[in-house]
Amino acid sequence: MDKKIEQAEITSMLHSCFFGLEKAHNKLTGSGHKAVVPQVARMLPQILNVKGELRFDNDKTLDENLQDLQDYFNNPEFFEEVLIEKIDDNRYSFEIKGCFLAKTGVHSILKPDSNTCMLVYIIASMINIKTGKSLRISNSVFSELGTKTSIEIV
Repeated sequence: MDKKIEQAEITSMLHSCFFGLEKAHNKLTGSGHKAVVPQVARMLPQILNVKGELRFDNDKTLDENLQDLQDYFNNPEFFEEVLIEKIDDNRYSFEIKGCFLAKTGVHSILKPDSNTCMLVYIIASMINIKTGKSLRISNSVFSELGTKTSIEIV
């Protein structure tokens, strides 16, 4: 075979696998994000710290770390705009506009209706690490080119 895998195909494969695993996990355990976020929160800093791509700073507040994440994600090569908004003391909104992953057509193809944007797990991990509390993550609202998700500290 002469054809080699391309970014759009990797994107579609990863989204398909992630959304499928998420639905299967929720169906099998019924525990949803309460079981997944703490594990991601334990694993994510290990790989990020080793690779040096992004560090969760223990000396900064939650809101400062979330601002750092927002600044980190706001790379026009990948996203038109990434917003992490504090709604109140226990709720945050995470929104991506013009996502390069969504531009591959993956949202239109998979039509996720009860799934979560994969990047929300990074934001949720930061919140879990800084607060030590459980979270309730709403299903993401997917558009053709982006997504919006609510995260609540419970």
